[in-house]
Amino acid sequence: MSQDSAKKFLKLKDEISEASLEKAQVEGALKQNMKRLQEDFGVSTLEKAKRKLSQLKSQDEKLDEKIDDIEAELEEKYGEL
Repeated sequence: MSQDSAKKFLKLKDEISEASLEKAQVEGALKQNMKRLQEDFGVSTLEKAKRKLSQLKSQDEKLDEKIDDIEAELEEKYGEL
């Protein structure tokens, strides 16, 4: 094996080691995030999390509308707030 080939091999070996370490870190972060989704929102998959997010956004919009209605009602009744 020539010196150039040995250097290339060692470089590739280092890159593989770094990629393996990064993969393990990403998998750990994913596992932690999935655990948190389950604990905080009761969802166990990304698809369920997307549906839950959609539901929460819808609820938020409805609450914003109610707040706007109440503010308008108060302004009408008591004048500018």
